Amino acid sequence: MRRIHSNVVKQGTRAASRLTPDELAATLKVETAPPKIEMGTLDESIVPTLHFQKSLLRMPIPKLETTCKNYLQSVKSLLSDAELQQTTKMVKEFEAKEGKDLHAMLLAKDKMNKHTSYLSADWFDMYLSARSPLPLNWNPFLVFRKDPVEERNTQAFRTATFINASLKWRACLEQGTLAPEVFHLNPKVSKAPWFQKLVSLAPQFMATYVSIAAKGYPLDMSQFPSMFNTTRVPGYLKDNLKTAQKSDHIVVLYKGHPFVVNVAKNGEPLSVDQITARLTTLLFDTPIEQAEHPIGSLTAVDRTVWSQMREEIELEANNKAMLEKIDSAAFVVCFDDENADFSSSEAVTSMGRQFLHGSPQKGNRWWDKSFSLLVSKNGYISCNFEHSWGDGVAVMRWANDVFHTAAESRSLPKPEQATEKPQQLNFALSDKVKNGIKSAVASFQHEVDRMDYDVSVYPDLGKKGLKKLGVSPDGFMQQAFQLGFRRLFNETRSTYESASTSAFKHGRTEAIRAASWESKMFCDGMLNDATIASKRHELLQTAMKKHHALTKAALSGEGTDRHLFALKKIAEKSNMPVPEVFSDRGYEVLNENIISTSTLYNDCLCLGGFAPVHPEGLGVGYSPTPSLLFLGVTSYTRNCREYTDAVWGAVDEMKWLLENHK
Repeated sequence: MRRIHSNVVKQGTRAASRLTPDELAATLKVETAPPKIEMGTLDESIVPTLHFQKSLLRMPIPKLETTCKNYLQSVKSLLSDAELQQTTKMVKEFEAKEGKDLHAMLLAKDKMNKHTSYLSADWFDMYLSARSPLPLNWNPFLVFRKDPVEERNTQAFRTATFINASLKWRACLEQGTLAPEVFHLNPKVSKAPWFQKLVSLAPQFMATYVSIAAKGYPLDMSQFPSMFNTTRVPGYLKDNLKTAQKSDHIVVLYKGHPFVVNVAKNGEPLSVDQITARLTTLLFDTPIEQAEHPIGSLTAVDRTVWSQMREEIELEANNKAMLEKIDSAAFVVCFDDENADFSSSEAVTSMGRQFLHGSPQKGNRWWDKSFSLLVSKNGYISCNFEHSWGDGVAVMRWANDVFHTAAESRSLPKPEQATEKPQQLNFALSDKVKNGIKSAVASFQHEVDRMDYDVSVYPDLGKKGLKKLGVSPDGFMQQAFQLGFRRLFNETRSTYESASTSAFKHGRTEAIRAASWESKMFCDGMLNDATIASKRHELLQTAMKKHHALTKAALSGEGTDRHLFALKKIAEKSNMPVPEVFSDRGYEVLNENIISTSTLYNDCLCLGGFAPVHPEGLGVGYSPTPSLLFLGVTSYTRNCREYTDAVWGAVDEMKWLLENHK
């Protein structure tokens, strides 16, 4: 993790100096320290949890001509002149012919399904029909900061505080006392007790409109119940999301062995000290050897293969009952033997790998659960979550509430006798399953070994500094990703940034296409020695302005990708010929997503990341904290450190432009 010396210094840039290991450690100690703890996070809300759900705005379907126009803009920077000419011709024909019919069919379908969005069913189907393994391909991770009281950061106690807080959060959700998820643009009014009371008295069919009048924008919460008691069960052609009605237990994986631990009684969570006692019993009372055939390894393979292995396992009645115990668990906890820390670049990269994929040889994960708490030996906790059931809005809300609730007490661990011991699940495995596990371990290890990963930091420029320069941190970083890639590989490739559409009923995500024509022009200017600094500054501002417009459109449900996806699905499901525009070079190039990006920041988090979504791509997780920029990059075919160096070089150049040409 370093701020690099740019080897690409051009006109109008300055070089960045390297941090010494001591400077790096001191910087990270400050930046990963626990935030101020918010009290009363789970206090009963005046407004019922799902009060807005019935009146949420419905996801708009963009006009066909707008989508076609914006699609051509999205691919303009990615195609040669000849390819763009061909794509333009196809799009015009599509807009005039098949597109009109498909769009009319989509509008009709949407009109008949006012209880949901036009995208929801097909999006679930897309996730659940995918056959690729969950780890690396789908599941991201987030790492929580430590508890402010160091003595509370032991592996068992810290985990117990999170289990207790998570179960309290689940109870508030089920009882309807969890505060609704609302984006407040004018919190002095929309969060004021008198206004909250007014909203609570409004009928549900109009509550959203009352809140919006005070610039409080309710967000969809339909995904929230699937966070708990939920498993993605593998199927031969398509998986199934299975949610248990009630669950008083979790499953703990330790050294590849699964254990059932009861942590609640009739939905009421046990005390933190009693949960600690039960976890301590598991960790220390009886020596446990590494599992020879860790069954969790099978959750890391191709979904069809896993479904076949699961059928084989379920031939034994006791095995089936034990799998149902795992399926119905509130969530999974995975205890690791490794420590995690921020002492060096290598240590942070190692931490990222530990929580992104873990050790394939140990098989100490159950990737199918809605979410898992992964806990290092020294008490760092990460959330690794399965993606089909929901997106970042639900996970980030849970993460923030649970972190603060877990840290509220400040009480130190008190020794207590466990009133019940964890129950180990001992599966009877056939030779076929044992061989399947060996194959799964080898296959997963191969994928892990070929993935490069680098985490780095730019220490003296964060959200505060960028706002002083008058720019959006996100727009700024996206241009740095483009310029860094262009300098390193001398090409512009499709770039994906995820935007939430949770402002709408059953909204999921939309793509922000960051490799815009304006961004390409900015990169062209930066690579041309003849371009003067003032012109480069102008091009940068234009590119960031375009990115802001693309972001606003995506968040407003006026993006391009999801509309085209829905039109293609209409054709497929209606047994109609799929229009040629979807097999054209333009559509192929746009959906390669060579640079896949997502911002992963919250005050309670200190790291996050995901793997590339394309064999030749980059997975770029970035976190602009108040005073520094974090960057975690993964790739199967590219050198991640070279790319992060190139990005920080681009940051140097862009920062200089903004400081010297206001």
